[in-house]
Amino acid sequence: MCGPSLSITAMSPPSDIALNLALSLISASVAPVLLLDDDLSVVAASQTFIDAFDVVPGEIPGVGLGELSGGVWNLPGLEALLRATSVGTATVRACETDLMSRRGARRLVLNARRLEDEGEPGGRLLLSIQDVTDERAKARQTDDLIRDKAMLVREIQH
Repeated sequence: MCGPSLSITAMSPPSDIALNLALSLISASVAPVLLLDDDLSVVAASQTFIDAFDVVPGEIPGVGLGELSGGVWNLPGLEALLRATSVGTATVRACETDLMSRRGARRLVLNARRLEDEGEPGGRLLLSIQDVTDERAKARQTDDLIRDKAMLVREIQH
């Protein structure tokens, strides 16, 4: 039976219920997901993240988000937005950005959610990433075809 991989790469064994739950959600995720600590260091990454962005699993635990994959995740404004989300003063919902990865330019939609834990002062962040590059390219192609067809119809009518 085919299905998503349920393995994750984590920094250390879970020591509390909240972390256990977060790691379970990440392992079951079919979308690329990262769990970040309050310093924006990667605590865990879903296997789909590792596969989608060609990340070496051994480089993940404890690395800062901006340093991941040789710095390709060091995106303008992302760190400030995630820090503001970490302290509860901002929200990341459907934030679109471009990423220059090993596979070329990618258009991403980011969502981040603060995971509140009464025992953790800063909490953790759950960052989900959706690669919409192909969908946007198809939409542009469809728009171009519609525009070309409309132009042909106008020319035929004259």
